[in-house]
Amino acid sequence: MASSEELAGRHREAAELAYEGLSARHIASRLGLSEPAARRLIEEAFAKLGVQDRVELRAKVTREMWERSFDRIRRFVDEHGHSEIPDEYSDEHGGGLGGLVANIRHHYAGLADHSPGPFPGVDYASDLDQLEDWDWEGTPTI
Repeated sequence: MASSEELAGRHREAAELAYEGLSARHIASRLGLSEPAARRLIEEAFAKLGVQDRVELRAKVTREMWERSFDRIRRFVDEHGHSEIPDEYSDEHGGGLGGLVANIRHHYAGLADHSPGPFPGVDYASDLDQLEDWDWEGTPTI
């Protein structure tokens, strides 16, 4: 019998594979399980995460990723009084925030052909518009 720690690891692994779009058959093969056992594991993992299926799982993960990124953007804007985040800017989570913001602005401006953007299905514009010093052009508001 698997320990609760081992089972939690299996749930996490099954959820990650389902998130990637793998079928129960492929997940079973990857995890060395029967297909019915893999289906049960996926259902248990989804229940623990509070989602019904991989579509809800993707939406939840995307929203959580946006919330973490938005918090980083908000802290920068609050601290610096503008939203012109340099590409090389690093915070406690590392670099890449300037590139992410440039990507968001690019999508907002409609310059990205047929791309869902960095956070598909998330209304990031509404969140960013609430920041007092947010500027879609990326120039500081002085």
